[in-house]
Amino acid sequence: MVMATHQPLPAGASAGAPPAPLQPGPAPPGAALARWHYVDDRQTHEVHAGFRQSPRQEFVVREMAYGNADPDQVVESAYPIAAAWEARLHHMELEARLAMLGSYWRHDAQAGPGWTKVKSLGAAADLRPVQEALVHGEARVYHFHHRATGDDAVILEIPPRGGEPRGFLARMDFRWPDAETGAIRILAKGVPAVLLRSVLAREHMDLQARGHEKLVFTQDFLRAHKQGWKRDTLEAYQTMLRRISEGRLEKPKPGEPAPLPADSTYTDFLASLTDPRVLALHARFLEPGEEAELIRAGEVAIKRAIQQKRQGKPPADQIFLNVLEASLLARAGMRPGQRAHVDPEVAAMVRRFAYYL
Repeated sequence: MVMATHQPLPAGASAGAPPAPLQPGPAPPGAALARWHYVDDRQTHEVHAGFRQSPRQEFVVREMAYGNADPDQVVESAYPIAAAWEARLHHMELEARLAMLGSYWRHDAQAGPGWTKVKSLGAAADLRPVQEALVHGEARVYHFHHRATGDDAVILEIPPRGGEPRGFLARMDFRWPDAETGAIRILAKGVPAVLLRSVLAREHMDLQARGHEKLVFTQDFLRAHKQGWKRDTLEAYQTMLRRISEGRLEKPKPGEPAPLPADSTYTDFLASLTDPRVLALHARFLEPGEEAELIRAGEVAIKRAIQQKRQGKPPADQIFLNVLEASLLARAGMRPGQRAHVDPEVAAMVRRFAYYL
C-alpha cells in the first residue's frame, strides 16, 4: 500500500490534534493506494485503508504503531470485493471498530486536505478475557460459542512485556470440544500492544457478526457446555498452546492421527511439559515450527538458539528462557522412535517448572 510520510504537527497543536494531511503519491501497478488515513487522539495507532486491483480487487487495511512502518510490525488485512457495496461494508466495519477502540481522526485523500472526527458509537469495545483462571501466566484467552452449530472459537493473546514488541495473537476455530481438529491462524506476532488490541477487536466483531456469543464467566460456560466444561475447556486451551508451539496450525486431514507429544517412558514429565504457562513461553519466544526444528536438531542447536534469544533480555526473561531451554531439551530427549534419555539436571529443572513460573 502506498503511504506518504507524516508532516510535522502545526505549531501550537495539542497532542490530541490530528497530524498534517498526507500527500500520497501514485501507486505502482498492482499496489494498493491508501484513500483513508486514521490516527487516534493519543497518536499511538495509525491505519491506512484503500484498494488493490491486482491480482484481484481487494479492500486493504494496514495498521501500525503511529509513525512506525517497519514491515515486521505492520498488520495487513485484505478483503476480496466484487461490488461497490462490499467495499462500503468493509469501510463501515473498519470505522465501527475504530470508534469502539477510542477517538480517531479521518483524512480522506479524495476529499481534499483536512481531518474529520470518526463518529463515536457511544460504547467501548468489550475485550474482557475469560475470567476463570484456566491459563496461568501471561496468556489471555477469549472464548466464543455458536449455539446453533455447536462450533467454538478461541483467541489466544500473549501481550508484550517490558516494552519489547513481542505481542502474539492466534485464533482457533473448532467443533467443541475437539481442539485437535480445529484450524489455527496466527493473527499477529511481534507487534505492539496497540495493534494487538485493534486486531483483537476485529476478531470480536467478526465472530459476533457470525452469531457467536462470548463466554467470559462461569455461568456463560455452563450455559454453553453444561457440566464438565472446565475440564474440557482447559484441555482445549492446552491443545491449542501445544499445537502452536509445535507448528501444527492446519486442520488435520480426515483419519490422520494426532502426533504423540513424547515417549511414554517419561509420562511423569508430561504434566510439567504441557503446563499452559510453559507452552505460553514456547509461543512467545519461538517462531511457528521452530520448536520441531530445534528438537530434531538436538541439544547443541537448542542451546545455541536459546543463547541467541538471551541477548538484551531482562532478568525475568532470562529465567523464562531457562525454563524454555529445559523444556526443549526434555522434549528432544523423549522423541518418539529413539531411546528416551533426559539429562538429570534437565529432569530436575522440569520438575521445578511450577516454582519458576
